[in-house]
Amino acid sequence: DRQTSMQFCNECNNLMYPKEDFFRADDVVNPDMVNDPTLPRTRDVTCPKCGHGEAVYSQSVTGANEGVALYFICTGCCAPWNKSGGD
Repeated sequence: DRQTSMQFCNECNNLMYPKEDFFRADDVVNPDMVNDPTLPRTRDVTCPKCGHGEAVYSQSVTGANEGVALYFICTGCCAPWNKSGGD
């Protein structure tokens, strides 16, 4: 089991998200994340669940031999998915 603590910005009181370990594909995603203006967006993806063409995303280094993994959340249905550097 993984426990998550929520942290808020001292200046604007926005919910802060970690840069690494953004989420795992089996996590339940907070739907408000798709409205977070601090997360980057892309229209170069297609959601595997609903086919929507926009997502917010984050990246993390998965390991020296594995490269970078991108983690996406669909702005249409809030479905999470990831893509490793070798995909």
